[in-house]
Amino acid sequence: ESLRVTAVRVHPGGARVVGTRSFDDAMHHAAGVWGTEYAAFLRKHGCAHVAATVLLPRREVMVRHLALPGVSDKDLPSAIEFQMDGLHPYREEDVASSWARIPGTSSVLVAITRRAVIERFVTLFGEAGIQVGAFTCSAAVIHAALRMFREEPPQSGLLAYESTESGFEIYGESASRAVFSASFAPPLERAAAMAAAELRLEPDNAPVNLD
Repeated sequence: ESLRVTAVRVHPGGARVVGTRSFDDAMHHAAGVWGTEYAAFLRKHGCAHVAATVLLPRREVMVRHLALPGVSDKDLPSAIEFQMDGLHPYREEDVASSWARIPGTSSVLVAITRRAVIERFVTLFGEAGIQVGAFTCSAAVIHAALRMFREEPPQSGLLAYESTESGFEIYGESASRAVFSASFAPPLERAAAMAAAELRLEPDNAPVNLD
C-alpha cells in the first residue's frame, strides 16, 4: 500500500539514480497530500515535466509467455488476439492488456490486468495531480533494464527474486524460455527450484536477490 518513487537519468554511458522517495501507506491517505510532496520531489530533481511510468503491483498482473514461431510482425496482433481468451479468467470487457515481441526471439510477452485496476490508479494519481505516461509490469522492466547497456545477460541463464508480502516474485531467463515471471509462497529454496525447472536450469542455480 506504499508508493515508492525513483527518478533516474539515463545517458549513453550509463544510468544514475538522482533521487528516491517513499510515501508509506499512501493508498490510505489523502492523495492531495502526497501528491504535493511528489510534485516537490520532481521539482527538486529537475524533472517536473516528466510523466510517471507506473509499475503495477505484481499481484495485479498476469504475465504470459507465448511462443509464436513463424508468425510475422504483421500477423502478431491477430495471433495473440486468437489466444487471449485462454490466457486469463476474466470477462473480455473487464480486461486491459498489452504485449511486445521479445527482441531476437519468436516469443511474445503478454501482460494482463483488470481494467478496474488501471482505472483505480488513473483516478488516484489524477486526484494527486500526478501525470501518468504509461503502465508497465516488473517482467518487462527487468528484461529491458538488463539490456540497457549490454546486449544479453549471461548465456548460462538467469534466476532472480524479490521478497514480497506474501512470498517471492521470481524472474528468470534461459535458452529454453526467453522470460519467466511468477509469484511463489515461501520457502525460497522450493520457489527457486520450481522456477529453475520451468526454465530448465540446473537446480543448484543460485537466485540473485533483487531487493
